[in-house]
Amino acid sequence: MFSWVDGTYSYGLYDHHYTPNAKLFDCITVNNSLSLGWKGARSRHSGGANVLFGDGSVHFAKDSIDSSTWAAVGTRAGGETNAFPF
Repeated sequence: MFSWVDGTYSYGLYDHHYTPNAKLFDCITVNNSLSLGWKGARSRHSGGANVLFGDGSVHFAKDSIDSSTWAAVGTRAGGETNAFPF
């Protein structure tokens, strides 16, 4: 019932591969207790999702956000290499 508190990718995390509420299926792989994959930010809010930023602020991200802008928001300084190449 409260699986999100586990903090695993499949329950409590997402990444910026897909834009908010993307109509594509999430893809999660579990390998040696490490979960990898593409999981979009999901919400029951119409038109977008609330996103918690590292500074503690919360912003509404529209479903229509440009995918490259959304990817950039998910980085620390832009241009980082992916730690898990898939």
